[in-house]
Amino acid sequence: MKALQLLGLVKEAEAPDQPSVESDKLEVPDLGPLEQELTKHLGIRPKLTGEIVTGHRGKQRLSIDSDEMASHAGVLKKSFKTLKVRTFNSDYNDKEKTFWMTINWGFQLASGGSNGFSILTAWYDTKTKKWTFEG
Repeated sequence: MKALQLLGLVKEAEAPDQPSVESDKLEVPDLGPLEQELTKHLGIRPKLTGEIVTGHRGKQRLSIDSDEMASHAGVLKKSFKTLKVRTFNSDYNDKEKTFWMTINWGFQLASGGSNGFSILTAWYDTKTKKWTFEG
């Protein structure tokens, strides 16, 4: 095939469009300010962990998860198989150099099924290293 391409008898196939991959080497930010803000909303301080993950289109995002928190659900704690604070969705804006995310309660019921609901929306600026919260 390569010989035919060299002779000009067959054109080299063009590579299919590839997903865009972020050019920045992203790092998990300090989650302490987010934990403090969540403490104001929840009355308890969740212990958060974060990870930079790459989605199916090659786009990076920040994924956040907490330790198991069902023990803090009072009379409802036996209703939950799992109860965590986590990102429901997030995105990285390569031009602005900011993460955007919604932080949710995510749960799986003891009887099956799962769901969640929003706690707040957060932005993290990778240039200034500052968090902004709404909600």
